[in-house]
Amino acid sequence: MRNSVAVAAVRAKALRVLALDQELEALRMLVDRREELATAHPDCQPAPNACSVN
Repeated sequence: MRNSVAVAAVRAKALRVLALDQELEALRMLVDRREELATAHPDCQPAPNACSVN
């Protein structure tokens, strides 16, 4: 599998050059931490949304 991905990447005509996006990295870190906290405390419920209508 890895070889076929590498071959496709080498043969591709227009590959995008990726750059580090610090804001995106910060968001990823926050999401990862939120997921860690959610799995660590599954009995905790999120606070009710002030905009929700019951």
